Amino acid sequence: MSLENSIHKWLNEQGFPFEMRVARQLVLDDFDVTQSPYYLDFEENKPRESDLLARLYSFHEPAKLAAIAELETFCAVECKDNGKPWLIFKQVASKRWRTEDVLTTDDGARLLEVARRQIGVTGLLHASASAGYSAVLAHSESDRAFAALMSAMKAAEAKIRELISASLQTSPRSDGIITAYGAVVIPVVLTTAPVFQVLMLPDNSIELTRVDSGAVALQYPRGRAGAKAAAVVHIVSEAGLSKFLSSVHALHRELAKALPLIIPQPAPGE
Repeated sequence: MSLENSIHKWLNEQGFPFEMRVARQLVLDDFDVTQSPYYLDFEENKPRESDLLARLYSFHEPAKLAAIAELETFCAVECKDNGKPWLIFKQVASKRWRTEDVLTTDDGARLLEVARRQIGVTGLLHASASAGYSAVLAHSESDRAFAALMSAMKAAEAKIRELISASLQTSPRSDGIITAYGAVVIPVVLTTAPVFQVLMLPDNSIELTRVDSGAVALQYPRGRAGAKAAAVVHIVSEAGLSKFLSSVHALHRELAKALPLIIPQPAPGE
């Protein structure tokens, strides 16, 4: 085997071509993409490398008010090139009040609240509402599925903490312009393998349903004020990537429409 062929073989075994394909697709879908970004692990307080960080941006400037409202939607993406199918275990009844659909800043949470009816019909929020309680890789005895979910969640959590910290340190603008900034971050695991949902039927038999994508409400303590018990992590097959990205765009568009509603109103006489 030539040196070039051995390098190609190693690259494929490590999953780099898949990560590069995903990055290219994100760019084609109008996302800003950062490859191999680093984040601070909130448990171990050490830097770690993630695969991809994708970003959408919108803003609103009212015609009759010196103000601007900005929105950023991020996807923290973990890429897994593995032939073993993902199995998502569906729960009989979810506790939605304990689950964060996406990670948010304070203004991001306000956007979610005021646009709840509109975003509720998007594919992303529909998947979030029907998230399973766990996931595994079939024919595997390792915890690689959990490790991938944790990597995506930790990268997303690190980004939202960074944004919250930056917003707390921002001083009022000297030109008197009123500002509002909302951000949401979506943890995502992308895989080349098939994805199945696993559900136990009333007769105790197991139903397997192949899907393009699904989600898990990862119940892991994040130690951040306001964080709920579970954070939704999406598991997306390569075949379902285009549809998933469309659902992220749809969520972003609906939140952007609500930007005028989070701009602080000046006090009378100002």
